[in-house]
Amino acid sequence: MENQPGLRFICPKHDAVMEIVYQITALSRSIAENKSEVIKLEGQLEALQPWLGLDLPMRFKGTGQTRAFLSAPCRAAWTWKLF
Repeated sequence: MENQPGLRFICPKHDAVMEIVYQITALSRSIAENKSEVIKLEGQLEALQPWLGLDLPMRFKGTGQTRAFLSAPCRAAWTWKLF
């Protein structure tokens, strides 16, 4: 369309309209990327659900004489072992 000289005569606001078109396209792309990010984060949140009832902080490494290893063999249950 840029190489059609008569277009500017027919539509004098061509540049302004095209700028809006480019903005809409960029915003549409941004919305799609954000929706994808939301889906990813919702998946991470769902994976953490079994850990919500855990009494220990997620960064707990144990005490001076013990070490804690936290694991979740299945979604329905969690276990912890002291070494």
